[in-house]
Amino acid sequence: MKRCLNCGTEISERDINCSNCGADVQNQKITDLFKNPKFMAIIAAVAALFIIIFLTILNTVIMPAAAKSNLQKAFDSKSGANVASVFEQYCGDYSVVYEDLSKSGKAVFSAFEDYISDWKDELNNQPTETDPYIFITDLTGDIFLPSADSALLRLSGYNEELYAAAMNFYNLYDSKEAFFQGTERMNKSDFQGAADLLEKVIEEDSWYSEAQNKLTEAQLKLMEEKAKLIEKFISEGRYEAAQDEITKLRNKNPTKEISEKLDTYETKIYEAKLAKIDEFVNSGDIDAANEYIESLGNGLSADAKERLNQAVKNKAVDYIAKADEVLKSGEREGAYDMAKMAQNLCPDDDEINKKVEYFKEYLPFKLYYSDNATSYRDDDMWAYTGGIKWNEKLVSNKSETMFNCLKFYFNSDYKAHFDINYNLGKKYDCISGIAFLPEEYKNHQQNGYFEIYGDGKLLFKSENFSKNKMPNDFEVNIAGIDMVTIKFFGNRIGDWLLGDSWTGFAVSNLIATKNLP
Repeated sequence: MKRCLNCGTEISERDINCSNCGADVQNQKITDLFKNPKFMAIIAAVAALFIIIFLTILNTVIMPAAAKSNLQKAFDSKSGANVASVFEQYCGDYSVVYEDLSKSGKAVFSAFEDYISDWKDELNNQPTETDPYIFITDLTGDIFLPSADSALLRLSGYNEELYAAAMNFYNLYDSKEAFFQGTERMNKSDFQGAADLLEKVIEEDSWYSEAQNKLTEAQLKLMEEKAKLIEKFISEGRYEAAQDEITKLRNKNPTKEISEKLDTYETKIYEAKLAKIDEFVNSGDIDAANEYIESLGNGLSADAKERLNQAVKNKAVDYIAKADEVLKSGEREGAYDMAKMAQNLCPDDDEINKKVEYFKEYLPFKLYYSDNATSYRDDDMWAYTGGIKWNEKLVSNKSETMFNCLKFYFNSDYKAHFDINYNLGKKYDCISGIAFLPEEYKNHQQNGYFEIYGDGKLLFKSENFSKNKMPNDFEVNIAGIDMVTIKFFGNRIGDWLLGDSWTGFAVSNLIATKNLP
């Protein structure tokens, strides 16, 4: 099969004339083809298509590839100026709108972004001992150098997307630099400086976990240093200074472990402030405690008031506990004094007041005080020949000083008699004392004695106070007795003209008591 050179119709090899146009196909020449308008139109169309295809390939493949190649050469030169020149050549020196760029411009723009991403990954893959500055400058010169002259910083201002990519890179760079320098500070035992740097390491950093470990280590070391200072401030009562140090550490974003330690110190400060109140209470200076509470401010004053009340109550309870111990040892008045001290601290506390009354019941009833006697009288009206002296200090015939003495004296041959009545209200169990001869009467002849009656019944009769009689302890059971009467009897034996006119006897510490629990 062949075609007619005149019209292009497909004809048989045996045809003499074209079935379409009638031309003599046996004698047609190739030159006639170019005289065919249709053929020439086809040729023109094919040529135009080839030109379009070529230009398309040139613009979309060849020229962008050349642009990327130029950018690669600029990067290989490690020159920021060269990189900037290529970028400006294809992207212009204006604010870049990516959609408005040529294919070559978009290729350069995208390639530049890829370089940023690739170098960010390279930087992130470096081992911990890598110095970020040396790594970047050795491999990229001043293209990524963290300074105003770097190509990255200059070109990032063209477009928000480039700016974001550049900032991401430099955030990572700063993180790496913080880790590297922080590690060096750690090695130099500059734990505060190390902590300040290591806390800047970002989570996107491949060294982040290691940085957190080192940060914890630095903070712990720093805490060890600060702990001594904080403890010192607390021990000196410099609570504000201690709190300042704690606040500084809290502002460093401490770990949970460090925060818990700081919580412990703040609790110590809180307790130390409140413990100061206990010191005032223990010294008995409640007014000073209240003044101190006022100085603490509103933040602590309410708790301090409660602490004061509790401290006062605790002190009062301590006094009561000590009173119990003292009473068991036989110190009745000491026990009561302790209870009264508790009452002074908590005058409105019903339990304390009941305890005071309880200890009061064990106080000795002092029979040697005239005010404690219900009545006393001289039945024989012998006031000019003798009498009673109350609460005297005497010396016994054994040369012992005797206190709280009830002295009975007389100077008559007639038997002197003196009564003292006490209303004890069945509160006491026994009467005790020491009967003795005063030294001034030790050589006098006399016939003196005393008797103790309970509700009219004789309970006790002393021995006669004969010459040279030694002091004698006595004790009389008066359990259930309401009224007690002590009767003193005595008369002189001998001639008063010979100097024996006055004589007598005495009782020391004559008291009524309730049996100890």
